[in-house]
Amino acid sequence: MEIGIDSFASVMPFPGDSSPLSSVDAMAQLLERIELADQAGLDVFGIGEHHRKEF
Repeated sequence: MEIGIDSFASVMPFPGDSSPLSSVDAMAQLLERIELADQAGLDVFGIGEHHRKEF
């Protein structure tokens, strides 16, 4: 059995902030989450697909 998580790398605003993350910042945060998942020993990190202009 493999254990993992997935993400859509969304560009959502921070709580209390009306401006969304830039695509560059969203990808940087995604890479940080992937590294953390790897350090935690997860087997899989799946990435979903968006069909929006910022991706």
